[in-house]
Amino acid sequence: MVPRSPKHSYFTNEDLIPWMERYPDILVGMGAINLYKNPDPPEKIEELKEQGFTGLKFTRPYYPYNHEIYFPLYEKAEKLGMPILFHTGWVAIGRDGLDGKYRVDSNNMRPYYFDKIARAFPRLKIIGAHLGKPHAHEALSMINHFPNIYYDFSGGSGKKDHEMWVLRALSPMPGVDINVHSRIVTFEILKSLFLSLFFMEYGVVNGIN
Repeated sequence: MVPRSPKHSYFTNEDLIPWMERYPDILVGMGAINLYKNPDPPEKIEELKEQGFTGLKFTRPYYPYNHEIYFPLYEKAEKLGMPILFHTGWVAIGRDGLDGKYRVDSNNMRPYYFDKIARAFPRLKIIGAHLGKPHAHEALSMINHFPNIYYDFSGGSGKKDHEMWVLRALSPMPGVDINVHSRIVTFEILKSLFLSLFFMEYGVVNGIN
């Protein structure tokens, strides 16, 4: 297990660099970008690229993801060929107690905000996390219309209720109870989900500034 920063309850980009260097065939680093009121400049993405990060991790934005203040970041990521993994949907309350200070708002991370981004940056690989929970219908709509948007359905710390939520969200018969037969059908759908292929090919590690 990668040791966490002694000053934080999460991994920093700096924490991950030696582990990416130690296991280059296993780990793919997703460097974190500051999306607060005054976000990191595009040059930060170039720096992360030079440090060996393959992609980026965006979460807890001060503004909605589709706010044009972030467009220089998207433009730079597209130019450098770095995919962005976005947290989408409800986000857990930070243990550092700074959510209020930084105006964290889960509504700024809705899947539907990808619409404007995907239209403006069609070559940018956009990866949404957690199927946008609880906005799965938005997430599914986005991946249905944009070839550069992908999604995972991770989350819930492996708890049964999250698994059942994912199954219901992807059920061919929305709203029905999940029984053995519908679970089998749904898992067949899961096999065809794009991002599963991404994680089969790469191991992804996220850093947070």
